[in-house]
Amino acid sequence: MSFKVDGALATMDYTTAVGVAASSASPPSLFFQLSVIGSTTSNGTGYPSLLLTIRNPIIGINSQATMAYSTGSDIQNFYQATSGQVVITSITNANVVGTFQFVGSNTLGTPVTTKIITEGVFNCPVTQP
Repeated sequence: MSFKVDGALATMDYTTAVGVAASSASPPSLFFQLSVIGSTTSNGTGYPSLLLTIRNPIIGINSQATMAYSTGSDIQNFYQATSGQVVITSITNANVVGTFQFVGSNTLGTPVTTKIITEGVFNCPVTQP
């Protein structure tokens, strides 16, 4: 996974996706929920980190997406998306490929700060619990 944060390139060394199978979804989808996780460590706890959670993911623009970027373990380092999108270009039971961009805000900081995430791309395996 790679993306730009406020114009500077960021690369996540470890990227994975966790998909919860859909029994019935509208529109039809392989998964009820798909979480794409980017981190600097293999256990997903390193910082910075990025999380995309998509309900009923489909090929194309996914309107039911929650996106966040974190630079550290404190809540003051957490930037929740206030606008943006995830676009999935390919999805199977084993792999997901797509792009993303968003503006994240930290409303708990004083003053409120934002991070602009652009040119995000991911191509990662999907595991199912």
